[in-house]
Parts: sequence; C-alpha cells; structure tokens
Amino acid sequence: MSTERSDVQYRVKELSRFMAIPRTCDWANVKRLARYLLGKPRTVLIYGYQQSQQVLETWTDTDFAGCRSERKSTSGGLIMHGSHCLKSWSSTQSIIAGSTGEAEYYGLVKGGSNSLGMRALMGDLGISMKLRLKSDASAAIGIASRRGLGKIRHLEVSQLWLQQKVANGDLELIKVDGGDNLADALTKHLGAADLKKHMIGVGLEEREGRHSIMPDIAQDGDEEYSVEMVPGEDEDGNILEEVQFGNGKRRGLEPSCNFAGKWEQCKFTGIIL
Repeated sequence: MSTERSDVQYRVKELSRFMAIPRTCDWANVKRLARYLLGKPRTVLIYGYQQSQQVLETWTDTDFAGCRSERKSTSGGLIMHGSHCLKSWSSTQSIIAGSTGEAEYYGLVKGGSNSLGMRALMGDLGISMKLRLKSDASAAIGIASRRGLGKIRHLEVSQLWLQQKVANGDLELIKVDGGDNLADALTKHLGAADLKKHMIGVGLEEREGRHSIMPDIAQDGDEEYSVEMVPGEDEDGNILEEVQFGNGKRRGLEPSCNFAGKWEQCKFTGIIL
C-alpha cells in the first residue's frame, strides 16, 4: 500500500526497518498507523487533464539524524509531472551524516538520481523533459552549486557527481520554503494539517467505500450455505468429511484445510450453520 500512498510511506519505512527484530517501542507505532488507516482506509491518486509539461519537478527533504538508535538520517522525495505524482520515496540514508547540510545534500543526490532515471524512461517513450530539483536546504544547495569539497572534507567523494550535473545545466536547483516542501511528509511524523497539505499537493484524495470494479465482500449471514458431507476415516481413524460450500465460504473446518470452491477432504471440527 505504501508504494502508492505517500501519506503512510514514512511510517511503513520505519516499521519495516525492525521487522526482523521488533522492539517494544515499535508496538506504539504500529497502533498509530492502524488508527490512521482506520480513519483513511482508501485514497486515490488523481491524474486529471493538464497542459503539456516541459519540466519534471523533484521535491526533496531530509530529517537529519532522525533515527535515535543509529543516528541515521531519512531522505524523502517525490517527482511531479505538473500536478501528477509519478514517484515518491522515503529511505534511510546508509551514510551517517556529520551535519544537517551534508544530510540534506545526500537527499539532493538521491533526488537527482531518481530524476535522471525518470527522464531516461520518458526519453525512451519519446518525451523530452528538463529537470528541476526543489529543496528547502540552503546549505545543500550551496554544496551542489559549487565544485569540489570546500570545507566539507568528510563528504563522500562518490556523491560529487551532482555538482557536475548542476554545472552542466542538466539539473536546476530551486530554493523553496520549508513549510511548502511537499517532501516533508516523507521524512518525519506530521500533524493532521500538514499531512492534509501534502495530500492535496500530490493529488492524493480520500474516498469512502470500494471501487466499482472491486468484488463485494460477503458477510456472515448474507447468503445461505449449500453444504453436503460424506463421512469417512483417515489412516489414523479420524473422522473426515467431504464438504462443498455453494457460496465459496467455509466454516467449522481446520485452518490448514484449503477450500477453493471444489470438493475437499477435511477434518470436521464444528457445526456448520
């Protein structure tokens, strides 16, 4: 779900980091996400008609040392084609940044990399696009706009390719206000007002119910059961029943019994109503 829903992308990313070895404190975050999804179970991305676009705008943001256990930073960003959101991401930086400017610069690098990849994909489709990077970090923009390390001696040299792209004019850097940065929701927990602002900006709309082409979910008691049972025994002497459900539902069977609308041989463990 988080690949299409940028409003939960950061929360899911944080929970996924500790799936193998969950911690006690993660349970509160699981409940927080569950409560949010109960209130917004369905959202849709709106791709309305718009004029032809010549520029791909990539919004980037970074939460410096947001991880309290490892002190790693989070990079977030999204690629907008006019009012259409083409791609969004929220990822933990593998490098432990030594300053806010360094962390923000690494976020710019990731945004530039994804932008170049999207432009190459659109180029294969015969669409030529210019690239524009938007960030609220003045220090990161300053690092990307000059050549070389400068005073940031501990900066990873492998990340300096962005300076060359900016110098060549392949990427344009734009400074935006922190409160208007659409990528802010991909790096940290936000309040309801800020999250709603993000959803409006990327065209993520909350809706009720289910899509018209989705199959209906049958509830207990909605339909009558059509059941036929033939008694028998297995090798251990356990009583078996062959059960057929006319409406495709099963009740009173072992959980290990897979029923796919056909005759199945299962152990009968309860009363079928």
